Order: sequence, then C-alpha cells, then structure tokens
Amino acid sequence: ASTQSTWGFVIALWRLFGTKVKWSSYIGVVHITDWDLIEVGDGAVIEDDAVVQAHTAENMVMRRTPVYVGNRSCVGVGAIVLPGVKMEDGVQLGDLSLAMRGEYFRFQPDISSFNLWEGSPAAVQTSFAAERSYPPVGVESSTHFCTPSNSNLDILLVF
Repeated sequence: ASTQSTWGFVIALWRLFGTKVKWSSYIGVVHITDWDLIEVGDGAVIEDDAVVQAHTAENMVMRRTPVYVGNRSCVGVGAIVLPGVKMEDGVQLGDLSLAMRGEYFRFQPDISSFNLWEGSPAAVQTSFAAERSYPPVGVESSTHFCTPSNSNLDILLVF
C-alpha cells in the first residue's frame, strides 16, 4: 500500500509541474524536459530510460511543441519521443525506437493487431515476431497496455 501512495505522490508532483497525466498511467524513470507540454493518456505506459522532449533549438530559436501519448499507448524502454509527436490510443513505440519530430502514430488495425512501431525512425511492424512480444490490443481497460520494464509491478495504480 505504501508504494501505491508513493506513486500517487509522483503523479501529483508531475501534475504540479504542469504535465497532463492520468492517475492510471505508469511512468518509469524517464527524462522529460518540458513538463507543461506533455500529455499522457489513461492507462498509458512510459517505460524506463525513455526520453520525452517537447522542444528543439533551431537556428538559435527555441521551438516548443506539445507531445501526446494516447490512452493505453506504450513508449518502450530507451525510446526517444521528439516534439510534436502524437500517438493515438493503443499505439506502441518499441524499445530503443525514435519518434521523429511532428510524427503522427495512427492506430492501424488493418495492418497489425498490435500496432507496434519500431526502429529509427519508427515504422509500423507487421511481422508475427513483432506481434509475439506484446499483448493484444483487446486488453481490458483496467489493465495497462504493456508491461513496465521494472520488476516492482505493485506500484501500478490500476482503476
């Protein structure tokens, strides 16, 4: 029970900094630079060592663009999400993948039932091998869409 109340404190702190994050989301040890420009949907997972950045410096001009991670979406271990990325509900960005600036990751049920985007830059994966490593899209809303990389699963708040 104490780890769950601690996790609630972390979510509250993130909200205090300006991040729009739902209580049922899981966010591991990640690098976030622009708290007020990040929105994390219901049941979304951002795994350990991910980088979510909502700014770039171009020609000595700071450009800030919001980042949205949809409901039941997943950002994998060590993945990098750059400014302006929008992930629709149920989309998964694989481990060590790169979401380029301004990309829109749309849910594509006709291509793959798992909607796993991997690579640098990320592209949708259609092979069975890619589908094996993640749970199916039809998971219940009371469970997280992908399993966090850390072994302490009792810190998840699931509603």
